[in-house]
Amino acid sequence: MYELGSSIRVTDSLPVRLCAGVGLSDLPYSTWASVVFVGQLAYLGVLAFCLIGTAWLEVALRTRVYRRWVRLLLTLLPVVSIFVIWDLYAIAAGHWDFDSARTIGVVLVGGLPLEELLFFLVIPCCAILTLEAVRAVRGWPVGDEPDDTVPAGLATDSEPSSPALGGQ
Repeated sequence: MYELGSSIRVTDSLPVRLCAGVGLSDLPYSTWASVVFVGQLAYLGVLAFCLIGTAWLEVALRTRVYRRWVRLLLTLLPVVSIFVIWDLYAIAAGHWDFDSARTIGVVLVGGLPLEELLFFLVIPCCAILTLEAVRAVRGWPVGDEPDDTVPAGLATDSEPSSPALGGQ
């Protein structure tokens, strides 16, 4: 067994295959130690990639998702709550497990890895950013805009737009 730090331990019999018949134990220590470390960052890497891929929408298209942080928190709260409870139940029942070789080793109450909690925060944020970006480009209203920003031609509840509806 080799120690790569206080929380990272690797055995020679690690069942990881890099390519046809070559396992970590066939490589020099410095090579496979870095592979294991990078593997532990895989989940965080995917989350970072998702954030980087959508964060520019906040600035470039002025989606204002992060600026309206109370609205964002109110949106995330039910999503995070439901999925954390669901994951905790699945972990406790033995239906769900996490590969410790793919997480950094920070485990929260109930056996939930930190990366899983971050997943429930990051992915909905990315989805909201994407939705708001499409709305910004298409000009789609959803009813939360101030009265002066409703695109021309779209009727509001207080101003009917056609004579058939009592307009002018």
